[in-house]
Amino acid sequence: MFFIIFCQYICKKRFSNLEQQSRDIAIDISERSANYLRTVPSSSEFLLPENAESKFGIVQEEALHRWIVQKTNKQLQLPYDQMIRIRDQILNHPDRLQWTLDVGNLWKLQRNGETLSVYKSKGKNHGLKSGDTLPWSIDRSEIVDSSIHAQDHNHESDTHVLFFDSLPLGDEHSSIKIVQVKDCGNVKFTPPWRKGRSAIKVKEFLRGQKIPLHRRDEAIILCLSDDSSKHALAVYLEDVGDDGADKWIVNADFCPQDGLSVTNIVLRRTSIS
Repeated sequence: MFFIIFCQYICKKRFSNLEQQSRDIAIDISERSANYLRTVPSSSEFLLPENAESKFGIVQEEALHRWIVQKTNKQLQLPYDQMIRIRDQILNHPDRLQWTLDVGNLWKLQRNGETLSVYKSKGKNHGLKSGDTLPWSIDRSEIVDSSIHAQDHNHESDTHVLFFDSLPLGDEHSSIKIVQVKDCGNVKFTPPWRKGRSAIKVKEFLRGQKIPLHRRDEAIILCLSDDSSKHALAVYLEDVGDDGADKWIVNADFCPQDGLSVTNIVLRRTSIS
């Protein structure tokens, strides 16, 4: 009996010591992260330590978390798993000095050289619901000579021209529309870099492009439908890549072939309030 009581006392004492040790470590990290922030020359950007791939540790991680909270006026308070994701991006990709991470609720964390900045994207089509106006519409489509494909037709900032192999324009049994992924079922898509290989589901492609799960159903595609099937002619990616740019990716299975007629589809950006 005495032995059990003694063991309980030792365990209680040990846990008490561990709690005190944890508090001391937390205070130390807090003070060191505050000191680190005082060395950052500008409040508009977060300065990474020199040789960040080896020196971005728990102090810098805590400093970054504090800086994001302050910079966003407490609108963005990242959970620990997001901070781990940011840390891994810095440590595991030392040669990538320019990138953008989606950290939720339209917020982006962007690296440019040795600095990080945080901003909120405009969210041009994020969270669209059924019945909402989509940000793109088909302005016109036509079959043209293959030589037209080599010309640049994207003169207007609110239009974009896509080129395809000859498509069945005017066929009463088929249609080409701009729709959301959720409205076209398990449609498949072949990115240009998978040409000659089997097609993949559009949602799988979007996952590979780091599009968050909650945005995949609302992603926009140019869809060719006929009596028996649907095809994703092109997929619209918004706020992707190191520069956060928007782009249309054409299905490799429908890309123009040399010497053959080309279907020219002009898309126009619509106004969304």
